[in-house]
Amino acid sequence: MAHPDALLAISARLSAAQKSTIINRFTALNPHWGGAQVPDILDGLCEIDSDLDQTEPFLEAHPGLPPEAGIAMRALIWAADPLTIEAVSALLGQEAS
Repeated sequence: MAHPDALLAISARLSAAQKSTIINRFTALNPHWGGAQVPDILDGLCEIDSDLDQTEPFLEAHPGLPPEAGIAMRALIWAADPLTIEAVSALLGQEAS
């Protein structure tokens, strides 16, 4: 289970459009998750270690990111937004380095 505080903080930094996209894309593929909110969806994605084909190379290119970066990366992926260090850092509440 991802850290609840990190799930809530990252979810709070997402725009309404990003949240809607995450919910719509995820529940279209997983209808039994109907009614789920973004923190629950992101937690589920972290539990199954989703999107490794994108998250692992990103982490290798940007060493030193905190563990919560995985939540931020998955949020961006499922929001259909570009996976950039600036976007990940913004969701983590940090300056990009």
